[in-house]
Amino acid sequence: MIPPKEAVSNAKKYLREILEPEEEISDLRLEEVEFKETDKQWLITLGYLRPHYAKTKTDEYRPFNAFRGLFNEEKQEDNENRIYKRLVVDAESGNVKSMLIREVH
Repeated sequence: MIPPKEAVSNAKKYLREILEPEEEISDLRLEEVEFKETDKQWLITLGYLRPHYAKTKTDEYRPFNAFRGLFNEEKQEDNENRIYKRLVVDAESGNVKSMLIREVH
């Protein structure tokens, strides 16, 4: 069985190979790691920014805009533009089996 570090590495490599160069990826981060014992699979959630979407919003009305100084505005925009993908990695072979959109609520 492959260790979690190898599963994460395989997931990152797969994500970049599948999405780039059509979709530029920046700030790729590991978000979650889970092992499914019954299926012998690693569930890896990766988050990234798509730079061409980042910081394109105009500064129109936002709820609580009056309290802007209390929050890190850049961090908030990053979270709004962050994409999350869940990759399923076979724990025996290390091969990525699937990539899904990970909804965050």
